[in-house]
This record gives sequence, C-alpha cells and structure tokens, in this order.
Amino acid sequence: MSTAVDSECTRGDATVLRVWAKIKEAGYYTPAVLQTMGGVGLAFSPSQPWLFWPGVALTAVGLYIGLKLAPRVSKLIGEHQSSIAAARERGVALQEVLRSNLEALMEDLHVDMSKVRVSVYRHNDNCFILLARFSHSMTLNEPGRKSYPDSEGIIGLAWDKGKAVVVDLPEDRAEWEADCRKKWGMTQESLEKIKMRSRCLVGQRIERVQDRAPMGVLIIEGLDARGVRGATLDALPGASNYRVLQSALQAVLENLDDQDAQDYRNQRAF
Repeated sequence: MSTAVDSECTRGDATVLRVWAKIKEAGYYTPAVLQTMGGVGLAFSPSQPWLFWPGVALTAVGLYIGLKLAPRVSKLIGEHQSSIAAARERGVALQEVLRSNLEALMEDLHVDMSKVRVSVYRHNDNCFILLARFSHSMTLNEPGRKSYPDSEGIIGLAWDKGKAVVVDLPEDRAEWEADCRKKWGMTQESLEKIKMRSRCLVGQRIERVQDRAPMGVLIIEGLDARGVRGATLDALPGASNYRVLQSALQAVLENLDDQDAQDYRNQRAF
C-alpha cells in the first residue's frame, strides 16, 4: 500500500514541478504582455479616456519588470548557448576519435584508401545514421545521405546476418542499378541518391564485447571490382584495432544522440 501511495505522490510532485516550470517560463513573457496591453489601452484612450491611466500603468509596470528580469534572462540565454556549444564540441571530439580508429583499422588491413572508404553507422529504428567515415579521397569522404534504410543493400544484410560481402558489381551505371535492385532489394529512389557507385562492399555488424549486443555496422566499399573482398572481411575481427573500434563505438553511442551526429555532418565532411 505504501509503495502505491509513494508512487502517486511522486507522480503528483512531478506534475507540480512541471506546472511550476511553466509558470516561471511564462513569467519571462510578462513584461512584453503588460507593455502590449498598456499600448492597446493608450491607443484607444482618445475615444475611451478611462483607458489612459491603466495603459500608462501597465506600460510602466511592464518596463520595470523587464528591466529587473533582463540580467536573469541574459544569463539563461548565455548558459543555454554555452551548453549547446559544449555538447557540439564533445560530439565532434568523440566522432573524431571514431574516425581516427577507422583510419588505424584500415592501415591494419593494408587497404588502398584512395579508392576505398570505410564508414560506421548506428542503428536507429528502421534506418542507419552515419557516424564517421574515412578515405584518402576527398570525394569519397563526403557525408552522403542523412539515413540509410535497414531493409536494403549490403548494410541491411550485414545488420541482419552479421556480415556480408559482394564483389564484381557492374561498371556500367544502368547495369549496376539493375543488379542492385534485383540482388540487393534496393529501390530506384535510394539508388538515385547514391553518389559513389561501389563495385565491391563488405559489411560487418559491430557488437559489444561484453554481451554481443548489436551496436552498429561497419561498411567498407571500393570503386574497383575487388578492392575489398571476402579476405578483407575475414581479417576484420583479428585486426589489432578492431577491439579499439568496438570500444570507441560503444562510447560514442552512449554519449551522443542523433542530433549530435547531424551537427557533426553539418560542420565537416567526414
């Protein structure tokens, strides 16, 4: 019985706190409201003389309260902006660590990164969000789409099965698109958004070390028919930096949200 009462009290307290927060928030708008009402009263005072002094009083009170609240409001705005800036700096720093780990991992695998890029994604509902990307090619480093469906392509297959590989995709764009639609379930709408026409891809689902809970997907893709292949995928788990990447990805997922990822995309190309 006492547990139920405590639970009700907790919910009631939470409601009171929310209402009080709304009241305080509304208080910051009080000066503007009072000045507006006073202005209306003064505007109609020529035809309604009795509105003159209430209009003057409301305007004066609004100005007085506004002057009193101004330092507090200015401080709150400053704190809010500083908080946003700090969060973005944290996001950029963590994702730069992740990108550096991708670079080190590719060095372990001895992959030619002038024609290859590596990307790591987090899973969110029914899609993937790009967190970090690395390539020696500035063109391949570009962020690309905001999200990727988890039901299409190698990225979806790797998430579902744990790993995936495809090589020797056609060089001709029309044949390449037809192959992607037929074999990998990609829609024409998705294909039209793709800038890099990868001819080889490998995908690896990344799991937490302690409980193998899925965290994200690593995709390595290249412009040549066999720039990466099954041997690349087989070498991934044994690479010295792969465990480091797992730990870095876990730290990123625990400390960043989707807005952080979007902020990072907006600030630089991966």
